[in-house]
Amino acid sequence: MGQSSAQQYKEGSSALFYRVLVLIIIAIFFALFGTKVFNLLESVATVNNEKSVAEFKQSINAIRSKWLTEKRELVELSLSDTPDLKAKGILRFFVNQQGYPLGLNKEQLNCKALWINMQSQPWQKVHKVKVELNSQGEPTSCRYYGIEREMFSYDSSSGKVNLVN
Repeated sequence: MGQSSAQQYKEGSSALFYRVLVLIIIAIFFALFGTKVFNLLESVATVNNEKSVAEFKQSINAIRSKWLTEKRELVELSLSDTPDLKAKGILRFFVNQQGYPLGLNKEQLNCKALWINMQSQPWQKVHKVKVELNSQGEPTSCRYYGIEREMFSYDSSSGKVNLVN
């Protein structure tokens, strides 16, 4: 009629064993899945940073080529919408003697203004901008940092944009 305590213990321990086994399998699944998702998110961030650097370089080249045709210290670029290519406005950049952009004001290199006005993705944020000075104390280059590390640097005297890996 009633089960002995040894049989109840045997049935209870096998049920516990299967529960623990299922929990271990679920934990392994989440660990594998979590690393895949983390790697995917990391690669998306890398691609976004590379795209931002490419846009920055493209803007530098567009400003310089416009300067080469006009040789003025103020270069105007038309803003256009990608789908219909209608002009949305004009951006004005001051350039140095070599034709590389300094920013929106004439006095000196403005790294933050360059970043903001050379990006098509307003949500792409740079978390820190470091301005480097030459021996005379004048700003000559910018270093742009993402969340964890430096993304790229821009040298206004040579126009070089260097991606940091």
